[in-house]
Amino acid sequence: MFPTNGKAYPVYALSLNARMFMKPKVGWEVALDVISKQAIWGYRVEVEKTQWKIMQFGIYAGYLLPLNQFHFVVGMGAYVRDFYNPDGLLYHRVGMRYYLKNGVYFNLVLKSHWGKADYVEWGVGYKINQGHGYGDFILSGTADNTTIRITSNGFGDASNFKTANQLIVISNTPVSSKINADGAAATVEIEGSGNVIYVGTPQSMNVIQYGTGMGIQSVEFPAVQ
Repeated sequence: MFPTNGKAYPVYALSLNARMFMKPKVGWEVALDVISKQAIWGYRVEVEKTQWKIMQFGIYAGYLLPLNQFHFVVGMGAYVRDFYNPDGLLYHRVGMRYYLKNGVYFNLVLKSHWGKADYVEWGVGYKINQGHGYGDFILSGTADNTTIRITSNGFGDASNFKTANQLIVISNTPVSSKINADGAAATVEIEGSGNVIYVGTPQSMNVIQYGTGMGIQSVEFPAVQ
């Protein structure tokens, strides 16, 4: 908090986030926030305070707009523990993050209470990819539009599944997967270390890398016509 012509106070915060992407450009996150805002010591000075009592806990939900390794975020939270309530119940965030391929990301966000700026959050975080089992899968057939989300730790083979128009693949796995991109407008988002191998000649191919995996074109030609 930086009051005009006043003393500057530090703020210490920890956020635990969980996120999900429904589409390559649409995501949501929820978070538990733990905040120690030292400026609260100057609020109602006649009231006795301790470091434990000035600590605020909040729950937060936000919208994510990923653009390659940048994520733009806007959202709202509510304090579930705030002994002194200096700013009201609700708080807001707007800002951005930059993700490295090793899972580390940098955070720059403005925290506010409606139209009143509170402080700028800047820091560093780490993204943990969560897998879901070890089963392999094989897809075959055809569709006009296809979205494939891969979160297992097993091998996925959709090289015999033909998509006529839009193909979206979101891969969060440590193993490689194979898809048929022939003739499709394809978007591949890679969050894990596994590669996405595509066969055929796509109408267009947009590979977005958040993890260390890569999008690789295979020399094989898809069997499904």
